[in-house]
Amino acid sequence: MYHHVKKLMYTVNVGNPDPRFGRMLLEQFGGANGELAAAMQYSIQGLNCDDPARKDLLMDIGTEEISHLEVVGHLARLHLRPTKSGREAADADPMVAIAGGGGVNLYNSSGDPWTADYLKITGELDVDLRSNIAAEARAKIVYERLIDFCEDPGSIDALQFLMTREITHMKAFMLGLVNTPNGAAPVELRELPEPQPARNEALVEVRAFSLNRGELRSFRNNEEGWVPGQDIAGVVLRQAANSEGPPAGARVVGLVDEFGWAQRVAVPGHRMAALPDNVSFSQAAALPVAGLTALRTLRHGAPLLGKRVLITGAAGGVGTLAVQIAKRMGARVTAIVGRPDRAAGLKELGATEIVQGIDSARGRFALILESGGGASLAKAIQLVEAKGTVVVYGNSSGEATTLSFADFRGAPNSRVQSFSYFTSEAEDRFAPDLALLVSLIADGSLTPQVGVERSWRDIAAVAEQLRDRRVPGKAILLVEAP
Repeated sequence: MYHHVKKLMYTVNVGNPDPRFGRMLLEQFGGANGELAAAMQYSIQGLNCDDPARKDLLMDIGTEEISHLEVVGHLARLHLRPTKSGREAADADPMVAIAGGGGVNLYNSSGDPWTADYLKITGELDVDLRSNIAAEARAKIVYERLIDFCEDPGSIDALQFLMTREITHMKAFMLGLVNTPNGAAPVELRELPEPQPARNEALVEVRAFSLNRGELRSFRNNEEGWVPGQDIAGVVLRQAANSEGPPAGARVVGLVDEFGWAQRVAVPGHRMAALPDNVSFSQAAALPVAGLTALRTLRHGAPLLGKRVLITGAAGGVGTLAVQIAKRMGARVTAIVGRPDRAAGLKELGATEIVQGIDSARGRFALILESGGGASLAKAIQLVEAKGTVVVYGNSSGEATTLSFADFRGAPNSRVQSFSYFTSEAEDRFAPDLALLVSLIADGSLTPQVGVERSWRDIAAVAEQLRDRRVPGKAILLVEAP
């Protein structure tokens, strides 16, 4: 139920009443795009909504629209008040003066009564949200036109206040890519509620994000309506309330658990790093998952100076970054590729040798980064040296690996290390590691290999390319500024 807090959010002041203008104001009181229609539309949509967060948002806006109805009604009444006692004013609008007693009622500026036909309620939330955004845009236009016809400063101030609130409501919704496992495409662009950051989270306007191969599988494994996305780059709109992380206006790269494929996202302050001017959003978006995986898996073999390092999937997003970082750490890098055409550019990035298929690799390695799984992992164990490490950070083949104690006879005291980038190191290490990766790009030591860069509206086509391994390096999607 509603709880009425008797605290004014705005005080209406009218210096020069104008009954004709008061009649115009009735359009925003009882008209098709008026505050009563908005209050009823949001509230009933909220009552029909099963999603708790969206329901709360709709009911909140519906409640605020009732307060706007009060502001418009009071403003209109002050302008119409002269019709209550003055004949000349009454002549300007006899219906208001005689039938309405100089006050407001549920009709529009033409005298047509309010009707529930004004409401756009389908029971389908995505459709209803689109109606709401359009209605807020129409209401904004009406307020702009009313301001143009108004000469009273106090009334103009009230109308500007109401128009600002309409704009705020429009921004309560944004576009995002929503999981559609049963649809024609794996994701679909839809309107979503604005994120509500926690105290340790900043609100970031997303300008670019990357699509990782692992996320292709998540389309099938998650429910309808889920919003994917982990790698993001953009601009901080509002710093975290606890002052952690970059300030408002900063260009940043960040890592989130999900919800990154949207126009705006809440990002923990300790999972962001500021971008130098010479690092683009596309370069930065390639870093979080792939860059952290490359950097942190290599640390399992540190120090790497003079050591042999084998990297499977070397032409992929993680692989191209790992080759460069390993080279910078002084390693002799063997890059494994699946096809001859995938070898292009790897020598220039720092690979000492390039081998097609792990079965063709020779010798033993102090560190092996393994992402194929199945037979590839089994072969990696045969190639590791004594006290060496095989870091398993993926299983692109989807195959299981059988191994036994005997497999380690040629490499005593070697180990197989599993890896997860979210839990591989302490939470407070995200920002420093992202900052390190960014600094390497800035000084020319690291070059993310962006294989494809397209609008986020083309994500279905890009996902198909990535699935078929037709993207060397990273797939980057650009989000148009709202």
